[in-house]
Amino acid sequence: MNKNEVYNFLSNILDSNLDNPIKIDNPFFLSTIFWNENFVADYSEKYEATVDFFKLHFQKYFDEIIVVTSLYIDYKKLKYKTLEYNLSSKGYILPILENVFDDNLENINDSIFSEISSSFRCFKNCQYQDILDLSFLMMGSDILPEDSGYLFFILPKHNLIIYPHSDIGYGAFCLSLFTETSLWTEFEKGSKEKFKLIKRKL
Repeated sequence: MNKNEVYNFLSNILDSNLDNPIKIDNPFFLSTIFWNENFVADYSEKYEATVDFFKLHFQKYFDEIIVVTSLYIDYKKLKYKTLEYNLSSKGYILPILENVFDDNLENINDSIFSEISSSFRCFKNCQYQDILDLSFLMMGSDILPEDSGYLFFILPKHNLIIYPHSDIGYGAFCLSLFTETSLWTEFEKGSKEKFKLIKRKL
């Protein structure tokens, strides 16, 4: 799967306004799982249990994963040896060095935002720990706002694109319609104990 194919597919699931959340009201959406609050645990335990569950089902396919990211962060918030720092040093998160934030470091200059948020980077042959760390990042970073870009794990041979999200879980899309996605189906079946499931409305 080359970059053009990746970008063409992303146009099916992302709104033209890249400040908006991932679209789940489209035929490519499969389902999303998220932590069931009936299972009481602190946040770190929830993150670890969720990522461990993902690892259990997908680790043997990690070599096949293409990581696609448009994540960015205000470089002033990066601290040495933190998760965000380590991932940005490998290119998964783009540190913003230009003065695109206002004095409160809250709002982004609109004229530059679309260019930053649409600057997707693709990574193959990723280290296993990087894939897990990116999941932790999307579920519980203290310094990466939710609207700081997108992150996807693509498994082309399995017709699957997965995204970790801040509701402490994972969602998925199929790459092509009317094609088997048994790998994700098995993941859904195993999620019933500690997770809630929202499936595509047929």
